[in-house]
Amino acid sequence: MIQVSGLCATGGGERLDHITLEVEQGETVAVIGGRGHGGALLLKVLAALTPPSSGSLRIASIDARVSPFEARRRLLWCGEPILNATLSTYEYFTLARAGRRVQGERVSRAIVLDALGLQNDAPLHSLTQSQRWLMDALVAARTGAEAILLDRPFGALAPPERPQVARILATAQSQGATLVIAADRTSDLPIRWNRAFAIEGGRLSPLGESIGVTSSGSGRRLGWGPQC
Repeated sequence: MIQVSGLCATGGGERLDHITLEVEQGETVAVIGGRGHGGALLLKVLAALTPPSSGSLRIASIDARVSPFEARRRLLWCGEPILNATLSTYEYFTLARAGRRVQGERVSRAIVLDALGLQNDAPLHSLTQSQRWLMDALVAARTGAEAILLDRPFGALAPPERPQVARILATAQSQGATLVIAADRTSDLPIRWNRAFAIEGGRLSPLGESIGVTSSGSGRRLGWGPQC
C-alpha cells in the first residue's frame, strides 16, 4: 500500500533522513518519537502534502511525487486543515465523501451528528479541537480511505472521547484500511498495531521486542494500546 525508499525531507522544524518503509494493505504501523524528531513530517510526506527533497514514494502503486493529487485521494491525513470553516459539519462530511469518489449507501445527518456528540448541525468553526479530530476520524472511516495517517490521535481529546475515536478507527481497521500512527509512546496508541518503529533525529529504526507484543492467530505480531 505504501512504499518509501531513501526519503529525505525538511519542514516544520523537522527533517527526514533517508527513510525506507513499506506498509502492507490492512496493516497498522506505529511511529514512536517525541515532537520535532520527524513523525509529524513523515505523515505529511506520506499524505503528499509536503514534497520530499529526494527518494521515492508510492501510494497504492501511484508515484506520489509525479501524481500527488491522485495519491492523496487514496488516503486521509487526520490533521488536514479545514479549508472552508463556514461549512456545516454535515456539509463538510458530504463533500469529503464526494471528493474521494465514495460509492454506496448515504450516511445520514443523524449518524454524523451523533458520532460528534452534537444535538444540531453546526458550522465547522464552532467545533472544539476535540470535535474536529473526531470529525477527521469519522471522515476517514466513512469515506473509504485506503490509508489513514494519524498524528498523535489522543493529544487533542478528553479522556471520555478516546474510546469513541478508538471504536471509529477499529471500524476502519476491520474494513481493511491501512493505518500509520505517530505517537510519543506506544501506550498512547488507541488501537492494536502490527509493527512499531522509533523515529529520532529524522531516522527510522524498528523498535525492539521490549515494547510488549502478543501473537495473533495469523502469526503476525500485534501490540495493543490502552484498553478502550
